[in-house]
Amino acid sequence: MIIIHAVQKLQNTSRLKAPLYVSEASPSQVLHRWYARLVSTSFPGKMLVMYMHEPSGLTILVHGKTIQSTHFFFKERLSKLLSRLGFTSSFIENEMSLQEEGYVVGKTNSKSMLARMNQINYQVEYQCSRAATYEEIPLGWMEEQIAEYPYHDPVTKKYRKLIDYFHDLGVIDEKPSH
Repeated sequence: MIIIHAVQKLQNTSRLKAPLYVSEASPSQVLHRWYARLVSTSFPGKMLVMYMHEPSGLTILVHGKTIQSTHFFFKERLSKLLSRLGFTSSFIENEMSLQEEGYVVGKTNSKSMLARMNQINYQVEYQCSRAATYEEIPLGWMEEQIAEYPYHDPVTKKYRKLIDYFHDLGVIDEKPSH
């Protein structure tokens, strides 16, 4: 099971009410806590939902406007991104099996995660504006680019790529094939 900390606007479009604290991760689960927000695409009436893993910042982008309508595609896109980035098959299988337990929605409680999402949001909106149609927005390419973005790690006080978080856990077994 995962917890999705949704910003208020996404909770409203999803017609959900969320408590502040909801659940704990399974002991072996790494990809438990996600933040989610809506992203404007410059196509009238068309939005994306951005899911960002806390604390790594791994980002999944899905066409849609609600958590309910995008969750299935979130799981599918997550599995594909993990494969493209070179995660071990055992890690992918374990995480995806835990995803099958479903999700609960909670309120956001980390200003630093919201700030990271806002920073990435500008890049995503820019790439959306460059696409000829809503369907041609390069979601996979953007997800891979975001995985290479540097961020300031508050623990080490150094700049790192978000993929380094997973290298440190030892769950990536090969160079990604781009």
